[in-house]
Amino acid sequence: MYVAGRTGGECESRWLNCEDPLINHGPWTLEEDRSLLTIVQEKGIRNLFDIAVSLATNRIPFQCLARFKRSLNSSMINSEWTEEEDAQRCSAVAYFGDSNWQNVASVLERRTGTQCSNRWKKSICPVRKGSFTLKEDERLTVAVMLFGRKWNQIAKYVPGRIQSQCRDRYLNSLDPSLKWGGWTEDEDLRLEAAITKYGYCWSKVAEYVPLRTDSQCRK
Repeated sequence: MYVAGRTGGECESRWLNCEDPLINHGPWTLEEDRSLLTIVQEKGIRNLFDIAVSLATNRIPFQCLARFKRSLNSSMINSEWTEEEDAQRCSAVAYFGDSNWQNVASVLERRTGTQCSNRWKKSICPVRKGSFTLKEDERLTVAVMLFGRKWNQIAKYVPGRIQSQCRDRYLNSLDPSLKWGGWTEDEDLRLEAAITKYGYCWSKVAEYVPLRTDSQCRK
């Protein structure tokens, strides 16, 4: 009566599966994963309602199914990718785009969205190598001004570069707050103290020497 255009069944389904404040929408814990695996081994995967009740962490049946299928089912976690799978994935990315990885995974057997995303970004996606060009530096600088340090969005603005490349290039070379002049006595003392505390973990050392990069500290 109060939600125009929806039936009672639709309202009930929406409440039970999405809107009920008792539903646990938080990240899955290691303990939940272990319990879910144990329950599935004992009961099988068919009675999802019974599985959700046995888990007792306010997860709904669909959440239990999705978690098991996408992250815990050993038959879906293959070690090596075949040429056929790579070809299927490329076709799926061309159709769905490179952000909807669950849809991409739906066209492959025994692969999860996370696996597809990692495979694409690390092995298949055409990534440029070598030094950044002046044009790329300009685009990267403008993108940071527009989006802040949201590297996923920024990488889309610098064709051929991935998030980690954009992040490293900006933070280690283009950030205007970086200090490039000679080292002061105070900086040298901070550097020595940081190395004594953290060893040669340069990322932590650099945090102790403001406005210097880990590369500068190492050199």
